[in-house]
Amino acid sequence: MRMNFLIESTLQRIVYFASRYLGYANLAHDFAQKAGLFIAEKKQDYLYVDPSRITDLPCVEAKLALDLDVFRRFSEKVISENRTLLRFQRLFVIWQALYNVRHLKLPMVEVGSYRGGSAYFISAAMRHFTGEDIPLHAFDTFEGHPLSVLDHKKDPYHAKGMFSDTSYQDVVNYLLDFKGVVVHKGEFFENIGKLPDGKISFCHVDVDTYLTTKRCILQLMPRLAASGILLLDDFGAGKCPGVTKGVNEILDKLAPYQMWQMQTEQLLIIKR
Repeated sequence: MRMNFLIESTLQRIVYFASRYLGYANLAHDFAQKAGLFIAEKKQDYLYVDPSRITDLPCVEAKLALDLDVFRRFSEKVISENRTLLRFQRLFVIWQALYNVRHLKLPMVEVGSYRGGSAYFISAAMRHFTGEDIPLHAFDTFEGHPLSVLDHKKDPYHAKGMFSDTSYQDVVNYLLDFKGVVVHKGEFFENIGKLPDGKISFCHVDVDTYLTTKRCILQLMPRLAASGILLLDDFGAGKCPGVTKGVNEILDKLAPYQMWQMQTEQLLIIKR
């Protein structure tokens, strides 16, 4: 019988300690996976969802179940392969957002692709929902945070080179199955010109820092089609105060929108 608990049992605490404090992250997670355990970092006031129960919802036969068996297959793939830092809760918000823009069949954008897991998940989900490879433009420096975008007062927990444990060519290879994906290497603001003209249906922004958050919103929100969605990660996250500050400073200056703050430290913005 598969066990899917948070870090509560003695065994899970041992695995978590090895991962968090002894530096044996990969070994700990490999051991946990073989033992059938799911590890999540405990955060104050954070809503956790047992991934095993996602497919046990009482409405599983209803239309809004959104093919949860397929969701689980895609999400478990990118998580188990250590391709993303997002976990089931945040990926499920992305899944639902993509379901709601599937009819637009317009290009998509991701800023902050890291190891390619979320880009893979987005592309696989949209292929599932539409039967097509919808274009996705994925942006990342693949060298971590550049010094030029950091504000030490607004981004106190971030430093140059964080999240550099990735590779442009490795991500390109990982996404080869999706003909619509184009991976762009470099800081987003310097590469925005590579994004073709026209409206877009969905943007996933996971950049952690103040300045890049502001730049992404200012550049991408006007490009959203009506009913298009921009999904921002780490809104309200204690370790990413610059994200929240950047949003609050500029969002009221943009086109009409609906804004939904999720309990998963995500902000869902819908273009009217």
